[in-house]
Amino acid sequence: MSTFQQAVCDRFGIAWDRYEWAVLSRCMALPVASLAAVIWLLNRRYFADDMELIFDVAACTCVEQVCTEIYEHRRHRGVRGIGRRLLNLRVSGRRLVKLAATLLPTRHRDVMPLSAA
Repeated sequence: MSTFQQAVCDRFGIAWDRYEWAVLSRCMALPVASLAAVIWLLNRRYFADDMELIFDVAACTCVEQVCTEIYEHRRHRGVRGIGRRLLNLRVSGRRLVKLAATLLPTRHRDVMPLSAA
């Protein structure tokens, strides 16, 4: 079973060290994506909370786990700062879930269905 990081790197043909930027750039609101690229070059610490979330979802193997990680991250960290709240200059949870849904199964298939027994 592939992890979210493996799936992202395989789908987009990127090296593992490019995973964070690949997810960040695909999960930003489009109007601020170019501004995010400039901030990334000048001050990567601005995206520390986002990188923590992206790191947390890297090991997820299904969409449900991604949703849980996003919920836990937002519950404990919140969304702080004017750029993050007003300009949406942060990872979009919805976009992250949509990306995960294109790459991972919805839920684990650990349990064998009764009809297969």
